[in-house]
Amino acid sequence: MTIAYGDLISAIAALITVLFLKQRLPGALIVAWAFNILGVADIVIATAAAINAKLYQYALGFNWYIVNFYVPIGIVTHAMMIYKLVYAKK
Repeated sequence: MTIAYGDLISAIAALITVLFLKQRLPGALIVAWAFNILGVADIVIATAAAINAKLYQYALGFNWYIVNFYVPIGIVTHAMMIYKLVYAKK
């Protein structure tokens, strides 16, 4: 349940971030930073929860694709966004 709620909150934060950035609203960079911090925290917490539940011992079925494709894409995306936020020309 922890993983699902974290993903839901991250998804809502992502939509809010897109809205702020697309509309060039004041505070858009702060919202982008908040989303990235929240997203990275979600990945760390979800990974810890999965390891504590020993999910690696079970056949995951379709969830195998999530673990092997979606999670790495999320990690790379957050890394690229944080890089852009840190090294963006002001």
